[in-house]
Amino acid sequence: MDLKKAKGSEAPVRLNQEQLDRVMERHAMFRTGKVSGARAALANFVLANLTFAGHDLNGADFTGASRTKAACFDGASLKAADLSYADLQGAHLKGADLIDATLLGARLTKSILDAASLQGAKGLPKRE
Repeated sequence: MDLKKAKGSEAPVRLNQEQLDRVMERHAMFRTGKVSGARAALANFVLANLTFAGHDLNGADFTGASRTKAACFDGASLKAADLSYADLQGAHLKGADLIDATLLGARLTKSILDAASLQGAKGLPKRE
């Protein structure tokens, strides 16, 4: 899914759960080598109140994703995902696998990282 901007606006697009589910479905197909699959490209999208819980999003691009408050990544696999400059404030990442993920410039204020795996994560910011 490509980033689309509102006419005359630089504002990022807000996804709904149905749209996100389609993106995650195609990412799963990509991860298993199916022809119609595509890497999840969620850079600069608004991800508020969406559920990613338990999904394999290894290698997905979340660069600059915003307003993730109440987004649920609990138990999601985000190995080697790019979360650079993503606003993850208040996001639920309980038990998420962030091994080798890129977190350069990511904001993690009030995010829930209980039991999250962060080994090898690059650019890990200090929690505020």
